[in-house]
This record gives sequence, C-alpha cells and structure tokens, in this order.
Amino acid sequence: MSDLEGDAGKPRRADTNSSKKSHQRDREPGFIRPTRNQAQQDPDEFYRLIAYLQSRRNKKLQVNHVADALGCSPGNASRRLRAKNLGDDERDLVLSEIYSRRLIFGSWIEQVREVPHNLFYSMMDFFDIHENSQDNAHGAILGTYKLWRYSADLEGEYVLGRVDIEEDHNDLDDDSDQDATALRVKIKQTRKANQLQRGTDEIVDGYFFRISNMYTMLVRQELTHNFRSTIFKDFRMDYVGTNINKNSIYRANTEHLVTLDGFAMGMDANLLFFSPVHVELVDDKEELERLDDMLDIIPESKVPSRILQKLKRYPRIVR
Repeated sequence: MSDLEGDAGKPRRADTNSSKKSHQRDREPGFIRPTRNQAQQDPDEFYRLIAYLQSRRNKKLQVNHVADALGCSPGNASRRLRAKNLGDDERDLVLSEIYSRRLIFGSWIEQVREVPHNLFYSMMDFFDIHENSQDNAHGAILGTYKLWRYSADLEGEYVLGRVDIEEDHNDLDDDSDQDATALRVKIKQTRKANQLQRGTDEIVDGYFFRISNMYTMLVRQELTHNFRSTIFKDFRMDYVGTNINKNSIYRANTEHLVTLDGFAMGMDANLLFFSPVHVELVDDKEELERLDDMLDIIPESKVPSRILQKLKRYPRIVR
C-alpha cells in the first residue's frame, strides 16, 4: 500500500492532486526545504519536509521507508503520517532513514565512487579543460619539486615541503578499456621534533590541472580532508636532462617546467590561510635521495634570499 492509498487500498485521487499542487508550490520562488535540524526541532517543519520528499518525482520518500524506520506496517505508517502524531524519537528515526538513504543529497555518490579519479574528470568537464591542454601539462610537470611558502602557524617561519606530481594508474583495472589516468599531486610537509614539540608529518593529496594557460592544484589534507587550492600564474620552462646534469633523472634535452610561482589558499584546522608559493624542480638523483631529510619548518634566517625575495612580494594572511 502506498502513502497515497486509503485503508481500503483504493487510490485517493484528491490526495494525488494535492501532492501535485504541493510539488508545484515547492518549486515556487522563495520556497526553502526544511533542514534536518529544523525538522528535528519543529514537528510542523518535519511534516513539511515529508510532504516535500513524497512529492518528488525521482528519489522520493516511499511509505515503506517510513515503515522500515518505525518498525511497523506500511499502512500503519501511512495513517500515522496523515494524522501527524509521530513522537520526537519516532521523527528522529524517520529522519535518520531519510538521510541514510541519501534522499536529500548524495543519491549519485555510490555511482560516482565507481568512476576512477572522478574529481579529476569532473573538473575537466566542469571547466571545459581540453584534452590537448591537459596533455601538455602532463608532458611538462611530471616530477618532484621543492615547495616554499609561509607557515600558517607563526610569522617568521617558512615551510620547505615536497611536491610529487605523477600519472596515476592505480585505480585502473587490467581488463578495463577506459582511460583512467590522472595527474595526481602529493605534498609532504614536515615539522621536525625539537625540545619544545614533537615532530609531525602532514600529507596533502589531490590533482593537478592546466586551466586557461595557468596551472592549479586542488588538494585535501589527508586526515581532516580540509580544502586547499594553489594557482600558479607565473612559471618557467627550461631544458633539463643528462646532457646538462649527468645525475638528472630526465633524458637529455627534456623541456620541462622548472619553477612555478603562485598563491595557495586553504583551511588549516579552524584557520583560513593565504600564502604566496614557490616551487622548483628537483631532478638530481642525489638531491632527491636526501630531499625528505631536508623537509622542515624553516626560520627566516635559513631561507635562501632568492626565495624570500619571491615570497615577500605578497603578504601572508591567516584568519
């Protein structure tokens, strides 16, 4: 028995028409669907949310969903909804059922998760990133870089981090014929232990894009999933390789991005920070081997003057 059927099991046409009118009203300017908090605190808002969900054409709230939450028959659930006599705990159970079934947001999440690198390809679609443009980025950016920026914690301190940009095939099944490669970014930032505090490692990961002749990283903090983004407006291409440095990891006469300058913005715990950023390619095998030992939060006195000159052109902002 559906929520639009009476006790005798016959369709109630008046209720059907009323539902259509309610559906139309809910689409009028000024309509705002009740939030979960509002529905928990105010019974009227709860039943208004129920009416809204029942009037939807797709992913609508079915009476059997309510029955499952209440542990009763669909007929009983339908009658109690019409009578609007659910108690506080019962309304909470129904709301939990609504959100666990993702009837408000997220009905596509499971399908999206099945797509390898879904964020990468969604960004390419949303910003209309041409395949040729991303291919050029791939050819110029793969490798390891040093990252320099202001520390988000204290003035007078600077982050020396590591950025690895690689083509990721990890989520591609051997038997798949889909192109599921993506430019992945992994950033490692370290604070070495001292007498005042223990050492920490922060890992940030995400994707690298070329948009409108600029380069950008869209990343998240590994533990908190806090949002961070960096846009590189200025960059320099040059030739690297074994013909220039016998210890280079690249073959001779490889044209590659060697420096990028831009701005990073992101969340750090309850802080919002903004900082200029400078990254530079590390292609020497020996330097790569010892790079992790170099990572730390650096006092200004130990930052190379050419790096300070670049970073200090713009302010550090933490709020």
